[in-house]
Amino acid sequence: MKHLSIGIAGYGLRGRQLHLLFDRHEEGVYVTNIADPTFIAMDVNELTTYTPLLSVKELCDSRCEVVVIATPDYLHEEHACLALDAGKHVFLEKPMAITSEGCDRIMEAARRNNRVLYVGHNLRHFTVIKKLKQLIDSGAVGDVKSVWCRHPVSYGRWGYFKEGRWHKKRSHTESLLIHKGSHDLDVIHWLAGGYTTRVVAMGSLSVWGDQPGEPDIEDMSSVLMHLDNGVQATYSQCHFAFGLACREYMIFGTNGTLRNQGDNPATAVVQLFSKRGFNPEAMKGENYRFTEEQGFHGDADRRIIDEFIGILRGTAQPTISLNDAAWAVKTGYAATHSLRNGNIVVNVK
Repeated sequence: MKHLSIGIAGYGLRGRQLHLLFDRHEEGVYVTNIADPTFIAMDVNELTTYTPLLSVKELCDSRCEVVVIATPDYLHEEHACLALDAGKHVFLEKPMAITSEGCDRIMEAARRNNRVLYVGHNLRHFTVIKKLKQLIDSGAVGDVKSVWCRHPVSYGRWGYFKEGRWHKKRSHTESLLIHKGSHDLDVIHWLAGGYTTRVVAMGSLSVWGDQPGEPDIEDMSSVLMHLDNGVQATYSQCHFAFGLACREYMIFGTNGTLRNQGDNPATAVVQLFSKRGFNPEAMKGENYRFTEEQGFHGDADRRIIDEFIGILRGTAQPTISLNDAAWAVKTGYAATHSLRNGNIVVNVK
């Protein structure tokens, strides 16, 4: 594909970011259509070189070759299937869907129509996360046996619970273990080299229940996971943290321990402790630091767009499979069922 025409579905904050990232005229990539039902009420002067449309159906009926889906989570299933059935290649913002069944339906539509479907899990392209994966693959900690991830979110109210945010309703996201957690659950699977088979979870709406719009999703939650290769993992998120907004992982192996402190390349450090037990020499560890990166999400967004365009042109392979993206949702979906039903054990399927 020498030239690519791109249509964007959804023109909120994420849609605007993706617009800037996809508009690459010097590479023969052009954003030609943008669809959002709110265009009637918007100032669209900036869109004079594009065709503003009011529905995703109109976008799928247009001549664009690729549809970028940046609509709210609960619309991903409908819009992805609509685009795939219209013969379009699809770049789909994570999460793939908000239910296990929704993921299965989207993947079947991609197979049925023989179209490229790519899910934008940019966390796999974060410099710090890539370093963790590189060290694990090098054998630095031996065989991985356990992975922990904690995510304190200081912007939880602004991002998900304040007035005007659609994320606060179960009908729109199912839970933040899917909307937010699908990032980390996927990375846990990636670092551990397996998929979750069963979960137990706890959570509650502890602080932000007084926000407008009657929130009904949890603002803190924790998940215990058992993976198909015997690895055990934990994941916790809290959306009323103070001053913290980074993911921190710990990977425990047969020969050592690996962790990151911070995930911003400008300030983060990855530490490798290559011995087990209490040992003063081991406590020194090895430190890896990085240089500051520009762009959305530390330049990870540019990398996923590079990869997607390369896949369409036959010059790149996906870093993440469809099953990877789906299993992150399926794990979050099962965990949500567990925490809302007495913390029961739930099989992931």
